[in-house]
Amino acid sequence: MPNNRSTGPRGLEFHVARESRDYYRFDDWLYSISGNVVFANFRAARQFAQRMNEKRDLLSFPEQAVRASQINALALIHELTHFMFRAYVEQNNPDLVANSLEWLNQQVGAEGVDSALRKFADEFPAFSVYRRETDLDTYMAGSTDGVPNREVVLEEMLMLWLENANPAFTPFQELFDDHELERETPYPTVMSSLYTFFGSAAASGGASSSRSKASSWP
Repeated sequence: MPNNRSTGPRGLEFHVARESRDYYRFDDWLYSISGNVVFANFRAARQFAQRMNEKRDLLSFPEQAVRASQINALALIHELTHFMFRAYVEQNNPDLVANSLEWLNQQVGAEGVDSALRKFADEFPAFSVYRRETDLDTYMAGSTDGVPNREVVLEEMLMLWLENANPAFTPFQELFDDHELERETPYPTVMSSLYTFFGSAAASGGASSSRSKASSWP
């Protein structure tokens, strides 16, 4: 089986929660180093959809069938959002994510920020963390392709927030449900503070935020 984590084109990808990975038993070769599921081609999306359908009673509830085109569309939205964010960062402020972490530590508190980042990294683990090849502490202290993993996690957490705000993702929320993050960490406050940091005071209307404002983010 080909290993898409290290060879070939990157393909399309999106988050999958640990609980869903355990339940559906998606093939390891579908995952990138970051822990996102990767679709290098439409065949991979079909296999992903098939694993989900195998766990569903499609004879009684045929409307619950998952189509590969739906999965591919979710991955495309995720990748386009990532692309726009990275393009903004590279063209306007290469230190944006690092500076965001400093801002969050000041506004939310380092302990609260750390709890949100660690919870995300545990709920949506990198491949080596999921396979227990690397413990969470080691991963959080390390880097990926020269980027500190705390910055990697913050950016992925932002993508998760936007996905949960997007109605197109609602039918598949089990794959990227962020309710545990909301209940157990200052995740909503972290996202609200990021909104404030990314926008001017006039544009953001102060520190308050809601998911309805997500479309005005950079």
